[in-house]
Amino acid sequence: MPETRTHIKKYTTGIVTITTIVAFGGYFLLNNVLKSPVAKVFPIITAFVAVVTLAIHIMLVRRVGGKPNQFVNTFMLANTFKLFLYLLFMIVYALVFKAQAVPFVISFFSLYIIYTAYDITSSNNFFRKS
Repeated sequence: MPETRTHIKKYTTGIVTITTIVAFGGYFLLNNVLKSPVAKVFPIITAFVAVVTLAIHIMLVRRVGGKPNQFVNTFMLANTFKLFLYLLFMIVYALVFKAQAVPFVISFFSLYIIYTAYDITSSNNFFRKS
């Protein structure tokens, strides 16, 4: 179990670092370069994706623990749940703010790619050691 705690601390530090860089960088890019109306909510969107990614990853690591043979099924189930949650969030946002729908979806998809890449890399490293 100490391995799991160490991994979660390292993963959380990585998520916080990525979130800080992406939130400020994305805000600057969207606000100053692209002049996108999504810039004002981009840090909130980033925080939402980060919190969901972190929560699902922690649940996954604690549930699977040192049993890598359960990893694939649990990982796929967790990511399916996460995708439905993200889809619901995008649909609600797009319906409420119709003028911002396209830039929002593009921004959200970019965040999804960034956080999913980190999640997969981190998960592979953890479960290969187990």
